[in-house]
Amino acid sequence: MKRKQAFIFNVCMMLMLFLTTACAKSDDTKGSEEAMKNVYVTDAPYNATGDGTTNDREALQKAIDDVYAEGGGVVTLTADKTFLSGNIVLRSNVTLHFEDGAILKQSERRTDYVKPVGDTYEPYEPKYGHNSMDEVRWGHAWYENWPLVYAGEGTKNIKITGNGTIEMTRGDGCDLTLHMCPVGLYRVDGFEISDITITECSNYGMMPYSCKNGLIKNVTMNRFSCKNGDGISLMNCQDIRITDCYLDTTDDAIYIFTSYADPRGGTWWSSNEPQPSKNIEIDNNVCMTPCKAFGFILWGSGCQDQSLVEVSNVYVHDNKFTSMGIWNDDPFDEITAPTPAKNIRFENNEILEIQDNFYETPISDMNLYDCMTEMKNGDFENRESYWTLLTNENEKSAGVASEAVGQDGTFYGYIEQLDKGDAKIYQGLKLESGKNYSFKAKVQSSGTGCRMFVRNLDTQELVASLEFNNTEWAEQTLTFEVPETGNYHIGIERGDATEGWARIDSANVTEN
Repeated sequence: MKRKQAFIFNVCMMLMLFLTTACAKSDDTKGSEEAMKNVYVTDAPYNATGDGTTNDREALQKAIDDVYAEGGGVVTLTADKTFLSGNIVLRSNVTLHFEDGAILKQSERRTDYVKPVGDTYEPYEPKYGHNSMDEVRWGHAWYENWPLVYAGEGTKNIKITGNGTIEMTRGDGCDLTLHMCPVGLYRVDGFEISDITITECSNYGMMPYSCKNGLIKNVTMNRFSCKNGDGISLMNCQDIRITDCYLDTTDDAIYIFTSYADPRGGTWWSSNEPQPSKNIEIDNNVCMTPCKAFGFILWGSGCQDQSLVEVSNVYVHDNKFTSMGIWNDDPFDEITAPTPAKNIRFENNEILEIQDNFYETPISDMNLYDCMTEMKNGDFENRESYWTLLTNENEKSAGVASEAVGQDGTFYGYIEQLDKGDAKIYQGLKLESGKNYSFKAKVQSSGTGCRMFVRNLDTQELVASLEFNNTEWAEQTLTFEVPETGNYHIGIERGDATEGWARIDSANVTEN
């Protein structure tokens, strides 16, 4: 019972962190829903044909731009019509809605495409072929070609909804195919993509990059026509939920991608400004693939401050995956260490195969599977990387600071405002029974009795503790054994203190 209660507590803490913010509308939303404009693209003055052969791009774009200019609303693709189009650009507060049977079909003609330049558009010809960057590994064309449906930096509160289809096209062979992402978003704040089908795709199906506050729900992807047919590539995003999707892909289906200075960016996206991947829920999806149905791509090793690209607070539950794995080594950086990852929770998933690289990846504070075995970033020089912060009613009651207080190096961890409740800072490690360990750290307190601790990650039962109340930095050693092999939280917490603060630096765990 204690084990179940502790897991529910951990899950609830994660949900409090991000489910309350995911999919929330921005305060910038203009007007009430009743006041928003609703137009059909087949009506005047847009007069889209929907015959599947005429290029309707200009009609679709004008409808989107007009609705945006009037404060937002719905642009509707008429039922049972096929709208052939080059790429279109979504604007803030606009919903692109597919009525039943409506199809947005990618044009094969390069002359049907434009690229956004501010609030206007300039003609451009997308590149043919699978790869377009000869000097870059995996330099695929869809990283350069603008997505068929695109929303760019500064866009807020957009939706793609309805029981319709985005149908991609394939030319006479791979070299004559316009490989582009059906839906690509970059730095969008507030989005929903729900109930649509994406089919006949020759590359990645959906690419939300550096976005936040998003929902992807009840999306179907199938009939991929290329070996690089990935489903949802979620890069450097925060506060996102992916739920109730059915993805039948030829490559990775859903993955959380952390990237920094990826040389393939530069047209419609970039990862040169570091962004974390955090507060993400993946639930009730069915993913089938010969590669990774779910996983992580941890390619942020080139960022000097690893806390800026860290993966954290991920909740994966009630899914059916054919496989799970991780891509660790950044091919675009000489450093071959994966990006830090922490606070990963799994519950009630059906996973047919777990690839070896998943077990080889150092992850702090993860349930069901083995955490890393060595404490990392014990000197806090990479800020809060690998450290989980559990705060009380004040969200800054646990953290990492850089003020000069006599610590070694620049940074240290802290807990404070303990009169408002417990606060903790810790890492999650796999420890083995029958071994004797030492948890050593330099600690300091305001004079109240805080403590170093070791707790079972699943049950939160206290295994060992050492109280300290020294007001100057001093090295303390907690020697302990664990009752069973498993994952444990190790760090500092309030203990019996009812006020004050505590600090930690130069922390490590060794086997005696």
